[in-house]
Amino acid sequence: MNGYLIAAAAVGGYLLGAISFARLIGRIVAPGEDISRSELVVGKEQRKFTFEVVSATNVGARLGTKYGCLTSVLDMLKVFAPALVFRLLYPDSPYFLIAATAGVVGHNWPVYYRFKGGAGLSAALGGLLVVDWLGVLVAPAAGMIIGLVILRDVFAAASVWLVLLVPWLWLRTHDIWYIGYAVVISISFLVASIPAMKQFYRIKREDPEAYRTLLESTKMFRGMLKISRWLGLEKNKSG
Repeated sequence: MNGYLIAAAAVGGYLLGAISFARLIGRIVAPGEDISRSELVVGKEQRKFTFEVVSATNVGARLGTKYGCLTSVLDMLKVFAPALVFRLLYPDSPYFLIAATAGVVGHNWPVYYRFKGGAGLSAALGGLLVVDWLGVLVAPAAGMIIGLVILRDVFAAASVWLVLLVPWLWLRTHDIWYIGYAVVISISFLVASIPAMKQFYRIKREDPEAYRTLLESTKMFRGMLKISRWLGLEKNKSG
């Protein structure tokens, strides 16, 4: 492997990944608003939940589904593009894995914004499209089943697929570079999500109704709740 190419993949992937489309879209659509922080007050006891990650989920909650989806697509593309270029130019070398990994790290800890970024789900999906397109279909589906059916946890259903990439890519490739990629992006997501997870599970434990309201307020989690009800794993509150 070439040291210059390793550096180019790592630095280039990181700098592109560090571009915050959530902030850029926020400035264009809602100038003057701080898109990096949102607060929801839920439940009878008026519990406060604070979104402090800068992500497509945050944009969707503040500006609507259309802009949330646009942010998610752009976050995927900023990792997809450099990873694809390296894979096409050097198909037999792991430079594309380095670029995909660095892109997620850049998204979560962007140098342009004092290292305050998102959790990296969209960024991870963008890289995975290049790394293993089949994993884009299998891992999230398996994660949803494990999260909803076994763990009975909506947050897990939306995110556990990242951890499943480790055994999945081992079975697919038996290549330590692929495993390293999966391990790093999984850890990156878990570390970046710690503040949100603490709030989620505290509210879930102390005030289940407030927790449900919180989930219903976010499109991704609202979709997970609908799937759970469709599968008969959770009763519809109105039923």
